[in-house]
Amino acid sequence: MPGRVRRRVLIFSTEPVPGLGIPVGGGGVRVHGMMKALAARGHEVILSLPKAVVDQLQNPPTWVKDSAHTPDSAKSLITRLLPDVLIYEQWTLTAWVGDVPLPTVIDIPGPLILENLYRGHGNFSQNVIAKVQALSMADLFLVSSAAQKKYHVPWLLMAGVDYRNIPVEIAPVGFDPQLPERHPSKEPTFFYGGLLWPWQDPHLALKTTLDLLEKRNHGLLRVIVGSHSTNIGFDARSRYTKSMPTLSRGEFLSKIGSSGRLLASDLLNFEELVTELCASTAAIDVMTTNSERELAFPTRTVTYLWAGLPVIHPKNTELAPLIEEYNAGWLVDPDDAEQIRAAAVEVIENHRETERRAEGAAKLARERFTWDITYHRLIKFVEAPVKRKRDKSPIIELLSHDRFDRLLGRFDSLLGIYETEMDKHRALSLETHRELALELAELTTSSQLVKSRLETQRTEVENLEKELARIEDSIARISGILSAEKKSLDSDEQNG
Repeated sequence: MPGRVRRRVLIFSTEPVPGLGIPVGGGGVRVHGMMKALAARGHEVILSLPKAVVDQLQNPPTWVKDSAHTPDSAKSLITRLLPDVLIYEQWTLTAWVGDVPLPTVIDIPGPLILENLYRGHGNFSQNVIAKVQALSMADLFLVSSAAQKKYHVPWLLMAGVDYRNIPVEIAPVGFDPQLPERHPSKEPTFFYGGLLWPWQDPHLALKTTLDLLEKRNHGLLRVIVGSHSTNIGFDARSRYTKSMPTLSRGEFLSKIGSSGRLLASDLLNFEELVTELCASTAAIDVMTTNSERELAFPTRTVTYLWAGLPVIHPKNTELAPLIEEYNAGWLVDPDDAEQIRAAAVEVIENHRETERRAEGAAKLARERFTWDITYHRLIKFVEAPVKRKRDKSPIIELLSHDRFDRLLGRFDSLLGIYETEMDKHRALSLETHRELALELAELTTSSQLVKSRLETQRTEVENLEKELARIEDSIARISGILSAEKKSLDSDEQNG
């Protein structure tokens, strides 16, 4: 590598990369591209995954096992490997290491805090504090799009980054410059796939397409979705792993409807996924607009394009102008079923136009989204790393680790008091419930006794009434006899 110094780069990520035999998320695809781009320049790249993730892999390779980390071992791993540059995939893992005197890059390809709001994960205030602290530790920041750069500028200002020279570079996901070979099936096949997240709602587009296929009795809808196979999350300080809330595949599919034209399966590993993409005709890439979607630059969309798959895509995204420029798909209003249906009809009826757009998709990926192109700013930084001047802002001073830890300690203390009081109230409530249950049982028994006695007394009254009626009847008969005898005596006296 004449004229260049060979660097050792350590990448911390929670995301498995392609090649490990399991499904991967967008972060893993990004990291894979970074590794390949840097390795192609002769640099040594080491990926460190959490041991909690590595333990879920079947027969992980030695290079994955040897560099695995835990919250307590991450910093010592740096000491052992002595990297020249650190890269973090997302900002959460910085808390496991802290601020170190090494050139540091944080890849922030999506609005993680906004995503956490959608899935109800973590405490918003604590996430904000943790993110500001994390961003204060880096020297270069990678984002996926111009919209994400604007979104992150205020965060970086809060982290004390100099506004006059904010080191944010736009780096969309990058793929192998050698594109896969397409072999589309004879029957038109629409593809939708990826991880299921609560901020993504493609059901209008999927149902519209499936209804069309049903009416025509022609074409297939291939849906490959599911939850992350190594799904973990973090608390506000990234200190503990726990399951991250996701959606149910069954619940997702139930909203589309059942049909013989629907072929659904769980997630595939990356290599199998690419095979499915290359056999498909077009991708359904339309979701309901929301605040997360407005910022997103989806890895799945670029994956479709890289596989030569033209996309039916919303017209209001940052990627839309490129799709239009390269004629790489069909742009539609994400809330307009008629526009979605019209695009799907053209896929089915106009094979020549669909193939032309497939060529446009491949050209777009080849010219804009290969890892040697998208990560050139990262390569430049690794080959000439610069530590920026760290000027802590008043916000960072206010939210220093000591103060933050004291606040969290106070919060934990109050939480403990609250839980103790709740336990007392819960115990009291249970005791009260037990006492009320006993009283209710006693009242029920007493009520049954009273009812029984009333029934007995009612029977006795009825019997007395019958006896009284009988006596009254006897008195009436006796009165009749006496009256008759009196009349007879009176008659005898008059005759005598």
